[in-house]
Amino acid sequence: GMMMEYPGGEDDLIELEGEVTVIEDDADTDADTDWAAAYEDYFTRKDIIPENMKVTMSMDMEGITMDIVVATVGDSSYMGYAFDSASLDLYATKETVYAHMVMAGEESWIYAPVTSAEEVDSVMSMAGETTIVDAENVSSCTYVETVVEEGVTYDVLLLEVDDGSATGNAYYYVNRETQKVDKFTMEQDGQFVECFVEEMNSIEVPAEAANATEGTMEDIAGALFAVLLSAMSVGME
Repeated sequence: GMMMEYPGGEDDLIELEGEVTVIEDDADTDADTDWAAAYEDYFTRKDIIPENMKVTMSMDMEGITMDIVVATVGDSSYMGYAFDSASLDLYATKETVYAHMVMAGEESWIYAPVTSAEEVDSVMSMAGETTIVDAENVSSCTYVETVVEEGVTYDVLLLEVDDGSATGNAYYYVNRETQKVDKFTMEQDGQFVECFVEEMNSIEVPAEAANATEGTMEDIAGALFAVLLSAMSVGME
């Protein structure tokens, strides 16, 4: 029980039966947490990355700045390359793949009917990978530190990765509140890559795609290579 003043009178007291629960401050609770133990098996959890997501990354390859966006929502997917001089957007649905190309100041749309899932996977995979680490390739997961960025608390985890042919490290920035990965960084082909992860609800094909010219999957792949070669040629000038 506990005694407390009753606001109806100066000297009146009332007794409350029951236990009193003390709510500890969150900061004190966090300070007592063994974060190394808490995140030891983190990379094996199933819900650390949204099922429907968009990954945004920026790379600098031999002086060429490249922004890559990879998104998947259900049966739809999107991949985009953006350079200083050219860009390509790929939208894939179950029935159609659309390509929007901007190069040398000109833009165009083409589309190709889907004839097989393998064909779509082949074209879309050429546009880039999400570089999400496969849990089967993680040899260790270690808590490194806690950082606060723009008011959000992140626990930084070091993942040592070995896919059988190459080894490397990746750093996961885990949002302490949601326990999901909001960002990860890694060294890839000698380049530092920073990737941001966010959940998506849908992928919308722009209205301009309605005026696209019909082509084939080979034409879609050709558009990708044309944009890449255009960006490389500008970077070499």
